[in-house]
Amino acid sequence: MFRAKDDVTLLPMIDVTLPRAGARNLQFRGVLLAEVESKRDGVPRWTRLSLYQSETAKLVAVECGMSSLDGEKTRFKAWIADAFANVHHQPERWIVSKFGWGELAKKLYQKLGIDTVERV
Repeated sequence: MFRAKDDVTLLPMIDVTLPRAGARNLQFRGVLLAEVESKRDGVPRWTRLSLYQSETAKLVAVECGMSSLDGEKTRFKAWIADAFANVHHQPERWIVSKFGWGELAKKLYQKLGIDTVERV
């Protein structure tokens, strides 16, 4: 089961600013709930998936396209949900709707306690 609001009170609050192409930059204060990345030695591009909870109780899902190549910038996609109003009853469903079911996303879900197995 996804980590509840009360569980995050012991995690450190951090200030986050995400530059977004084609949208206003995103800035918030919150806690990092979980993060995974696909970085491998010798591969110049990778993906980082992060999930935050803002101090205003909104979930912020972030996908970063990372690069170590000269001239390439990190690309950010971010989605925001009011975790305890709009997606109060099913935050797992909202999170999965943003990141999908790829292998990297499944690693994130495991850290968050979201079940990655379909049982029949």
